[in-house]
Amino acid sequence: MSKEKRHCLLILTIPLLLVLLLPLMVANSGSPQAASQSRKPTALAPDGDLPFDPREVVEQSSSPGVIDPMVSNYTTIAAASDYQREPRVAYNSTNNTYLVVWEDKRNGTNYRIYGQRVRADGSLLGSNIPIWFGTKDARYPDVAYNSFSNNWLVVWQYDGESTGNWYILCRGVNIDGSLFPSLSAYVVAYDADSKQQYPRVAYNSTQHNFCVVWEDERDYATLGWEVYSRIVGSDAEPIGSINPVVGYTEDQWAPAIAYLPSVDGYLVAWVEEWNYPTTGYDIACKRVNKDGIPLSTSGQWVVNASDSQLNPEVAANTIDDNFMVVWQDARNKASTGYDIYGQRMSSANTPAQVGSGIVMCTFIYDQAYPTVCYSPTYNRYLVAWHDFRPSATMADIYGQLVKNDGTVEGPLNGFRLSSQYGVNEVYPHIAWNSSHRNFFLVQEDNRYFASSSYDIFGRKVTIESAILTGMGFGGKSWYKAFDIYGRRFQNIKAFGGANPNGEIDVKVADLNLDGNPEMVVAHGSGGKSWIKIFNYDGTLYNSFKCFGASNTGGQVHLAVGNFAVGTDLEIAVATGRNGTSQVKVFETYGTLRASFKAYGAANAEGEVYLAATDFDGDGKDEIITGTGIGGNSLVKIFSNTGTFQGSFYAFGSENTQGSIHLAAGNFDAITSDKEIAVATGQGGTNTVKIFEQNGTLIDSFVAFGSGGNPTGSVHLGAVEIGAFAGAIDEILCGQGYGGNSWVKLFYSYGSLIRSFKAFGGTNANGEVYVSGSRSH
Repeated sequence: MSKEKRHCLLILTIPLLLVLLLPLMVANSGSPQAASQSRKPTALAPDGDLPFDPREVVEQSSSPGVIDPMVSNYTTIAAASDYQREPRVAYNSTNNTYLVVWEDKRNGTNYRIYGQRVRADGSLLGSNIPIWFGTKDARYPDVAYNSFSNNWLVVWQYDGESTGNWYILCRGVNIDGSLFPSLSAYVVAYDADSKQQYPRVAYNSTQHNFCVVWEDERDYATLGWEVYSRIVGSDAEPIGSINPVVGYTEDQWAPAIAYLPSVDGYLVAWVEEWNYPTTGYDIACKRVNKDGIPLSTSGQWVVNASDSQLNPEVAANTIDDNFMVVWQDARNKASTGYDIYGQRMSSANTPAQVGSGIVMCTFIYDQAYPTVCYSPTYNRYLVAWHDFRPSATMADIYGQLVKNDGTVEGPLNGFRLSSQYGVNEVYPHIAWNSSHRNFFLVQEDNRYFASSSYDIFGRKVTIESAILTGMGFGGKSWYKAFDIYGRRFQNIKAFGGANPNGEIDVKVADLNLDGNPEMVVAHGSGGKSWIKIFNYDGTLYNSFKCFGASNTGGQVHLAVGNFAVGTDLEIAVATGRNGTSQVKVFETYGTLRASFKAYGAANAEGEVYLAATDFDGDGKDEIITGTGIGGNSLVKIFSNTGTFQGSFYAFGSENTQGSIHLAAGNFDAITSDKEIAVATGQGGTNTVKIFEQNGTLIDSFVAFGSGGNPTGSVHLGAVEIGAFAGAIDEILCGQGYGGNSWVKLFYSYGSLIRSFKAFGGTNANGEVYVSGSRSH
């Protein structure tokens, strides 16, 4: 009976009694405290001139160079000598922390089990914890959290018998990092003549205990490898006896388990060898009750497609009362290598497939070892895997968003969740944080291979939208990134003395469509017509000068869109005050693609505001322009190459200086078309209007009162705030010159969602530029 396994069994010996009584000698272990990996921000605030409260940064930010509403910077969880591998993570909903566990060879002799507590912001809580310090190899840990007793249970396999057999051990970890039992571990499964290995554990929130499953060799002569289970109490002590979950005359192995409260039971999935001669390995499953006993005799197919399906993982949907199983699939191996698939399964005692199989990624090269995590907040899943598409030998971590009905919502073939060039990133695992409404992803990679081989890292993955704010006239050239709740996650100073009035226009968008946003920032009045592009982690991607003598005021206004046929986005720029009403389109690396003049003499100061959207559905965005100060409130629409398509007046005499600010998106319930939001500029009435492309007025509202925003100027942006965004965009409003740095978020029909203050006193005149984007 052949089978493919990723783990090899290294046979070492020690008497069982010594294993159970072996002191761990934590105090003398010499375990270093892993430090959070840090990046220097692009610039530091000058002494005494911080645009933020440092205490708020500690509370809300991963580091000064992190935009959290996509993926945060990495936290280095363990970077000791030799190998740290196979991370797993569980979230503590009581204390808003995580426990990450892994196998660790820092002693240079054998693998041991370590853990690390991590705060919700990604920072480390205490030091690495030696959970099991035996003298033989301990491998493949898993972890689950008990919300009733407020502690974690860690399980692993241990090679401690002189016969060369593995068995399953477990141990509890308290919220302060202390261990129980204090000097040993409990034996979950042991047979003197066979191997028990590859354990997985799930928490039962009704019974307040755990169910552990593993693959078991005790009946190999007659039944091959089987899957067994056992219940473990909240005190980490096993309860009752072991239970055979499945045992046929072929191998069953690599079990996965998830608990569903509505049925007070579990779904266990595994790799099944029954049809190996015809279809290769398949994935089967059974429902298991609260005592770990199967509810049916026969397993049910999750998938039995051609060639092999391997490495299942399971998540429970607590709203729809069913399960999601994901796996690595070889049905298209000849053309695309291993792919990632999924299947929903019912919670019936005899589970059935719900809907069709779900294709999550079929990109060329191998995708392997998927993991799945469910968010009840959004009733959706995040699936992650390691992916060899960058090279045949170096993997990155990719992810995919899946709705509760099985619809894939992310980009075709997923998006990158890792960002280390030339690094092999593998074996992801994910936990959902119900308090911060984000995921925590852990992985193993070799970025420090020269000194420590493979290490363990973690980062936050947020599916809310990002809101980018930039200081206005009289500011200090800082931009900040917030989530839709007004929690700041990034502070970057974009320019120095070359932008003397500290004003910056800002746009956030995924320029190269890799799943991570970039920030585009432009000089304000008194600048030198430069723009900068920052990566999502705050590092500089590119910069170039947009205009020369034709823009004597040095101010640049921005829009981002797909203005060419290709796989990335481009940047539209326009002259500011004392300009010449010029619009240009650039590639992100600075190559000019198009140039045109938007207005004549009627736009007296030569300032042009911009927005972009695809009105006609041809895949290329149109460019929308609005007059600046000294203009006449005229909106124009141009093709991506500058061909005039239409115009309308957004305001009359009430907008006394003729300046208008723009945003574009889907602001009504009709998903097939797009609309234009237009707001008054300086000298206006704080009014926002929504228009059809032809100038038909749909709606209007007042964004700010005249007392708090006396010049009546409102900067605009469009943002999708729903879970995994939605069909209708919301409208961001930032105060203009003379305001108090407030940002408001409105539904498109003008109902206020929330507001927050973007800057303090260093943004002297209270003006805020705003931009929004969808995030994953």
